[in-house]
Amino acid sequence: RMNGKLGNVVIKPDQMQVFNPLLVLSLLPFFEGVVYPLLRKNGLKVRATSRMVAGMVFVALAFVVCGFVELSMEARVATWNEDNVDDKRTLDTLDPEHQLHILATLPQIFLIGCGEVLTVVTGLESAYAY
Repeated sequence: RMNGKLGNVVIKPDQMQVFNPLLVLSLLPFFEGVVYPLLRKNGLKVRATSRMVAGMVFVALAFVVCGFVELSMEARVATWNEDNVDDKRTLDTLDPEHQLHILATLPQIFLIGCGEVLTVVTGLESAYAY
């Protein structure tokens, strides 16, 4: 349903799942070394509950982004069907060069990664601290 061509390489939807753990592993030191100290420096208390709520907001935003990606994919099919009245297509039958690129899912993967760092890692820290 999405165009996965990236030069000579074709990225399949299942391969996009690799970005999530890589992103979490790279975001964890960034949050611990940059984001949390900046928040503390600006006088904001970085409590476990506020981090978890912020993480849930990030994940909810990821669902909103996912909805916009889906709307964009549907709009491409609708545009194709309006321009080619004799050749109706669906998401599954649309030519890859007219499909949305698979890298359009990276923003939602980023938001989910931020949500995981804020929610899951904070939950594990709290579980082992008490």
